[in-house]
Amino acid sequence: MSWPAAPEHDKIFMHVKFLEVPMSSIRAVILFTCIMLAVPALSEPSKPKIGLVLGGGGAAGVAHVGVIEHLEAMGIRPDYVAGASMGAIVGGLYAAGYTPGELRKVVTDIDWESILIDNSIRSFEAPMRRKNRLDPLSVTAELPLSVGSKGSRADGGLVDGVKLQLILNSLTAPARNITNFDNLPIPFRAVATDLYTGKPVVLGSGNLNQVLRASMSIPALFPPVTLDGYTLVDGGVSNNLPIDVVRAMGADIVIASVIPPANVKGKDLSTFSASLSQTLSIFIQARSQELIKTLTPIDVLITPDVAAVGMLDFAQAPETIAKGIKATKKEAVKLQRIALKRPTPQPRSSFAMFEEQKIHYDRIIVRYDGALDKAIILKRLNLMPSGTVSSKELNDAIIRVYGMQLFSDVTYNLEQQGSDEVLVVTATSAADGSLVPSFGIALDNSFGGDGLFSLGFGATIPEINSLGGRLDIDATIGNIEGGRARFEQPLDLSQQFVVRPGASYFRRTADLYAKPDVLISPIEISKLNIGSDAFFVPGDWGRIGMGLSYNHTTSKTKIGYIPGTNQDKQTQDKLLSSLLFDYDDLDNVDLPSSGSQLALRYDLDLLDPDKKGAATIDGLTALSFGQHVVSPFGYASGNMSNDGFAANFIGGFQRISGFSTGELAGNVVGVGGVRYYNMINLETPFGTNAFVGGSIEYGGAYSSWSDMLNENGYVAGALFSGVDTLFGPILLGVGASEHGQWSTTLTLGKRF
Repeated sequence: MSWPAAPEHDKIFMHVKFLEVPMSSIRAVILFTCIMLAVPALSEPSKPKIGLVLGGGGAAGVAHVGVIEHLEAMGIRPDYVAGASMGAIVGGLYAAGYTPGELRKVVTDIDWESILIDNSIRSFEAPMRRKNRLDPLSVTAELPLSVGSKGSRADGGLVDGVKLQLILNSLTAPARNITNFDNLPIPFRAVATDLYTGKPVVLGSGNLNQVLRASMSIPALFPPVTLDGYTLVDGGVSNNLPIDVVRAMGADIVIASVIPPANVKGKDLSTFSASLSQTLSIFIQARSQELIKTLTPIDVLITPDVAAVGMLDFAQAPETIAKGIKATKKEAVKLQRIALKRPTPQPRSSFAMFEEQKIHYDRIIVRYDGALDKAIILKRLNLMPSGTVSSKELNDAIIRVYGMQLFSDVTYNLEQQGSDEVLVVTATSAADGSLVPSFGIALDNSFGGDGLFSLGFGATIPEINSLGGRLDIDATIGNIEGGRARFEQPLDLSQQFVVRPGASYFRRTADLYAKPDVLISPIEISKLNIGSDAFFVPGDWGRIGMGLSYNHTTSKTKIGYIPGTNQDKQTQDKLLSSLLFDYDDLDNVDLPSSGSQLALRYDLDLLDPDKKGAATIDGLTALSFGQHVVSPFGYASGNMSNDGFAANFIGGFQRISGFSTGELAGNVVGVGGVRYYNMINLETPFGTNAFVGGSIEYGGAYSSWSDMLNENGYVAGALFSGVDTLFGPILLGVGASEHGQWSTTLTLGKRF
């Protein structure tokens, strides 16, 4: 697609043949006067008003910084600025007072990748009770959908946009008291799109941060923004190059910086995301070309050569800025003529960058539309009732609230109420008592053995009452059959004391081993558990708890006897008293790149207290080196006594690869290993967040803890690749052990 150039003729030629009449003739005087009045009207004004227009274009829109940088170097500072999408972000900050150097720092220093994955906020920002734990019974991942009394609702975008909003809050903080954009250092307009009518909405007042957020709400990526009664999405959809807007503001000459369409020649457009993006681009660019045709001979069109820059390719920001400068230099002749008619702009004072800003407030108000008590949100903020905080401290407080995983959006702004400066925190419920479904699948095929599968599905009601009670229901079919229901109820506003009653029933089959390579028999085990846990949560890093439960287990071998008995079937009834400890600061439960996780559990049968009970330890840590992640892990579970039998299961992908999931059973099981994977940017039908990696493992199934420490185990390993999607990772792996066991695995939604 080629772009039409602005007309090149810069002079107006007129030829008039005077009538042969005396100069004293009244007709000649009138004709001459009219001509002289007409010529200035068709020429450039002696002191023209300049309007700068910045089009949308995702990461390619960073080129606008280079355009502004060179215009300022030439002595051209516009009288008006208008922009759409990324053009609105750059233009809005420039209009608010940012220098070209500060704009460059902003677009190059921001961690755009972090902004685009804010749905995975975890680590210390999420409460312990909200974190998804390693759980061998669960293969499900939550879907972006809720179903309730108000009908069903899908999330508005792949990314909630909370981090983007906080960045914009910080960047626009010096202008927070300016609600009429005509009063900014440079009058400014942003363009968004009314999602209901498809018409452009010109935004010239309000909170600058919210306006910029609305103008950059890329459909499907970010959810729409509700503002002034409108439901708004990206301005580029309806008016990607708002030339008409700056003319309406009073511009005599327009300088328009337009981002060309992406170069898709030779690219695969058959995937859903690629075809949707290209369809949207065709629509947007067709509208942009119509607007470009309205440019006059005295206007300037700047087209940076950034067609190769992807929509989210912010890593190329320095190079993209340089291309903006280069494109502006190409229009030097026309721009120099404009500069000669402009006063020399005064140097701008340096902005206090957002890390240094202080925000004063007299009180805090929480606005929330869900069932959760607002006092819980207030406590979660953990701010003084009044005082002064830095922008970073306030952003951290908002992230703590968002990390509760109950909200689709959390924002803040300052309002003047009487003599008070009020900090208003607004949260939007993600579900509000609605049911959130989940789904997952795991397929295992052990070469020479049976192919196994687990299909998991479930539902969560995350906000049942004012204290944030949560109901989780999970079920699986396939190799593991059964289900579980748990109700988790905080008891106080600080949510430090939590009870969790629940019940579960599962049935599964496995091969029972006394030690590796010593097979006793295939065994079928069913287990019913009813009870309750109670936790004290000292911080987001972990919890300490105890539990009491009734456990009924039936074990049946197909060959021989159950260890320690002369029976092929055994029924056990236990009243278990449990001690629990959990630590978790992983940044991502699916593909962690930092943090650690440790779960300890000890169970004692109160009906047989002479037994030593059973213990479980499960942990991992993640260390990242750029895109490379190394993650040591370990798991062990079993009876502390040797005079009884309790089946524990192991086997499967990175739980002794080469075997199918839970294929091995023993009184004690354990595995340790190291996992490595590398995150790569690769175009796939499911997204671009691909990964490849492998693992080395050692472990087995044993009769006792001493056997596990003294007997040989299996050396195993796996290779895997996949892509992180909206529904969790899609992973394809192949595993093998030293004794010739091979298996493949395919999972969707299973948590590492």
